[in-house]
Amino acid sequence: MLYREYTPNGILSEFIDKYWVVQDHTHSPGKYKILPDGYSDFIFCLSGIAMPKAHENLISPCESYYVGAMTVFSELTSLPAQLELFGIRFKPGGLSVFCDIPLHEFRNLRIDNGESAFLFPSGFTDRLRKLRTTTGRITEIEKFLLARLGKHFTNNRQVGFAVKQIRLSHGQVAISSLMEKICLCQRHFERKFKYSTGYSPKEFARIARFRHASHLLKNTLPDNYQHLAADCGYYDHSHMAKEFKQLSGASLSEFCNFPDKGPIEI
Repeated sequence: MLYREYTPNGILSEFIDKYWVVQDHTHSPGKYKILPDGYSDFIFCLSGIAMPKAHENLISPCESYYVGAMTVFSELTSLPAQLELFGIRFKPGGLSVFCDIPLHEFRNLRIDNGESAFLFPSGFTDRLRKLRTTTGRITEIEKFLLARLGKHFTNNRQVGFAVKQIRLSHGQVAISSLMEKICLCQRHFERKFKYSTGYSPKEFARIARFRHASHLLKNTLPDNYQHLAADCGYYDHSHMAKEFKQLSGASLSEFCNFPDKGPIEI
């Protein structure tokens, strides 16, 4: 399997973390694990067939689909064929500037763009296939998104501030202090945050803490896991291990064998 990442250009980098490409030329069935990271993805299936594990028996797989905010790991299955996926990874709250939809309604779901078409029009995947090169596809996508940005720009500065503070603190900032700083009551703040990111503030903080701990774990000896847990805001070693199991489906030792980037082959 080949995995590559590409950087978005200009103003789009405020809302898009990266573009990514997965290519698998083995022509054999593949299964991949995807971990929650606080981001959301729009995926184009340029060749082959890929679908959620729970829907392996679908007759008509998606050509393009939106992956909502993930609060747990998920698994993806590819059928025996040459597989090529092109993904757009939106930053937390990034998608909301291009379309006005309640993202919390799509949490832990994959939505067929052919049925909803809330962002890209029907037939856009075919346009990307005809371009053949990754550079050409990125140019086409950015041209479309920049035009859409001018019509739908509704960046929520309060949510953006809260997202930034949660990420900078690695999920350890007190949510109550954020509400005081942005002058919103709890109910209003949580509603706006969920609408724009797909997560509640506490869920997003939990993912941010997990992400920070996962980066440090691979460079930490098992004897020091108790200290790592405390530094990352967990009650103790067992609490951290439980969180990793729930969010990644793996023990701490198993997690250390996961690749640093891209989908995890299982």
